[in-house]
Amino acid sequence: MPLSGFIARNHPVLYEMPVGDALGSVTRQIRNGWSLREFRAQQELTGQMTELIQNMHWNNGEVLIQIGANDGEFDDPLRPILKDSFIPAILVEPIDVAFNALQNLYHDHPHINPVHTAIARNSRTVSLQVPVIEGRELRTSVWTCKNEIQALREVRRNLGRRCLANTIIKHMDVPALSATELLKNCGVEPSDVQVIVCDTEGQDIDIIKSFLDAGSLPSLIYYEHLHTNSEEGNNMSDQLKHVGYSITKTRKDILAQFNS
Repeated sequence: MPLSGFIARNHPVLYEMPVGDALGSVTRQIRNGWSLREFRAQQELTGQMTELIQNMHWNNGEVLIQIGANDGEFDDPLRPILKDSFIPAILVEPIDVAFNALQNLYHDHPHINPVHTAIARNSRTVSLQVPVIEGRELRTSVWTCKNEIQALREVRRNLGRRCLANTIIKHMDVPALSATELLKNCGVEPSDVQVIVCDTEGQDIDIIKSFLDAGSLPSLIYYEHLHTNSEEGNNMSDQLKHVGYSITKTRKDILAQFNS
């Protein structure tokens, strides 16, 4: 089988990426000590998530919400879906340089609504630490975290130790909305949230809880648990199971499907 066919069959998310991003994704996980089994499990779970979204029937008013959309392209599993579909989507991004790129990317997609804010359960602002390398501000913004040590660790994990010498951490206090406020501002009923995809370097659980507080029980929730402690992560999984979700988990992410 040709290499391209092998990748398309076994790693569909990689197959959709530009070559540079795909190679970068593999290199990052190898650098971070992932086994090939863990890497393949992650790719399979992401592929399962995107396939479920593509096969959904979307009723009038129903939406997909992505929190931490960044520029909408780099390492974004939703890009292959959103660029060619008419799925109504709200894409949330708090960092200026990333939001501007996101807005430009989807300027001719009227069914996609980029929103410039953070999401928090009980706060009007969120304090973020943004790693900045001159000339690479957009790329490094994807590793924005809540504390400086984690932000530097993400730069080292993804770009290598040598890049730390050129990295500064910029502190930003960004405005935040609760999920209830976001949905109200966008004219969306909590029951019309079909999908939530969340990747916020450790803030994911607080955000998912905010949507549950709002009364949303999406058909699918996909979020990163890599940067949460095990007790907090287990409590979140238990809460989702209690309200009717089945959980599939990899080292990095969780896919929760509502059992209607």
